[in-house]
Amino acid sequence: MKHLLLTLTLFIGWNSFSQLDTLAIQDFELVPQAPTWTYSGVPYGFQQGFTPATNTSIPNTELGIGGSRSWHTEQQSSGAPLTFDNISIPAGYDSIRMSFRLSGQNITGSTGGPDWLDYVLVEYSLDNGATFVPRVRVRGADLNNCFWSFNAQGSAVVPHLPAVEQLFNPYGSGLQEVEGISYVEISFPGNITDLTVRITPRTSTTTDDWLIDNVLITGENQCVPTASALTETVCETFTAPSGAVYTASGLYNDTISNTAGCDSIIAIDLTVNVPTSATDSLVACDSLTWIDGNTYTVSNDSATYMLTNAAGCDSLVTLNLVINTTPSNSVTQTGTTLTADASGLTYQWVDCDNNNSPINGETGQSFTPINTGNYAVEITSTNCTITSDCFIVDYTSIDELFPENKELVKIVDLLGRETKFVPNVPLIYIYSDGSAERKIITE
Repeated sequence: MKHLLLTLTLFIGWNSFSQLDTLAIQDFELVPQAPTWTYSGVPYGFQQGFTPATNTSIPNTELGIGGSRSWHTEQQSSGAPLTFDNISIPAGYDSIRMSFRLSGQNITGSTGGPDWLDYVLVEYSLDNGATFVPRVRVRGADLNNCFWSFNAQGSAVVPHLPAVEQLFNPYGSGLQEVEGISYVEISFPGNITDLTVRITPRTSTTTDDWLIDNVLITGENQCVPTASALTETVCETFTAPSGAVYTASGLYNDTISNTAGCDSIIAIDLTVNVPTSATDSLVACDSLTWIDGNTYTVSNDSATYMLTNAAGCDSLVTLNLVINTTPSNSVTQTGTTLTADASGLTYQWVDCDNNNSPINGETGQSFTPINTGNYAVEITSTNCTITSDCFIVDYTSIDELFPENKELVKIVDLLGRETKFVPNVPLIYIYSDGSAERKIITE
């Protein structure tokens, strides 16, 4: 099977090149290439592969391009034309070319081949087949039969005007690979809108074979490349104008078509920044209102929130929150003794009358002040601290006389420490009914 590039780029110089687009092609394969140039008429036949090593005018030569399938004609004294259907030409081309490859041989014998009576006539129509102009006629040799392969050096290349037939043929014999016409082309201006082609091969005997392959129309643009520069800073990925995707910073060249259909080279200076992530580890008492606006009352390690980092990219923050419970701050007062109701925690008794300053050494669950005043306790449980209400302890109303219906429970000094009776020293006497008195007993 033959292969043909549908777009051909020909460099003409340092600053421009020619771009050929295939608008239609007929390669005579069982499954023809696209865009397929259909035709009307009945071909004499087809050949493919290579000629035998013996008993042919050119042993082992290809019967189609690369041994592929080609249109074959022999012993057609009246000609066997094919009309290749009208092709509507798109706008925007500088020129249009119709071309095909040609070989003249005797594929069954070592002598013979096309002579002066044998020809291939090429006609074109620019009015959808209403009228045809005969423009190229390729004949056999002037003086003898001749034969050449698809690789012969001669060509029949003409513009579409003047609208008269132009003849091409080998002159002598024995020089057919040099003089043979293996390439035929008619060029047209880019502003034509329709093109129909008729090719008529004529041979007089079975020893005169024409082989035709790859009949096609191409559109040509003389291109001048353009260049531009692009500086981009993106997050994670960048899609270039051509559709290429880049994920790393660097200098890149991207190619697209400009308005003339030619290459536009874009130099891209690309900086790719990356998203970041972080964990916000917090400890709170009872509840926390986080950056997402939600209030959490239990520990949480799955909540997330999207911020923007310094590079302008996404920064995903994950919450790692521990919620502790603030203890109860209730206090029970029994006489002059204050007791925090919550057990097994950390305590610090404070003087409410002295801006809640801590009382040195008073870190027990219970506290008995030695002076009249207002007192409270700071209770701490797992980093959560709460202060109780202030409670008044008033010694000014304590009866200095021993009541008959109460018993002495203990004696403490002015620092609240339990002690034995000591004469001539001010002490506090605490009784079974919760009352206390401060006095000095002298001896």
